[in-house]
Amino acid sequence: MVDHIGVLLECKPEVEAVHDSERTLRHHKGLVRSRLGIVAYPDWARALAEASVRAAAVTKDHPAYLINVALEELVRARLELPATAPWTSWSPGSAPR
Repeated sequence: MVDHIGVLLECKPEVEAVHDSERTLRHHKGLVRSRLGIVAYPDWARALAEASVRAAAVTKDHPAYLINVALEELVRARLELPATAPWTSWSPGSAPR
């Protein structure tokens, strides 16, 4: 996204998008979330993703399909997607079924 905006603004490649402080970064993230009407990844989001995968796993078993189901449910709930997806911690034997 940063690269796309840089192209639109015709920025030189050496121009980097940086924040002067963590406080500014948090403030900007808050503004973007507010503008888009989304919520930062709350504690209950993982449970929502897991529940949607469990429901879909009754009829489907392809991992890519199940991941898409979880992503669609998080987006439907207007949640910011996590930096690290919850399913990356699921080993093949521990994934929700």
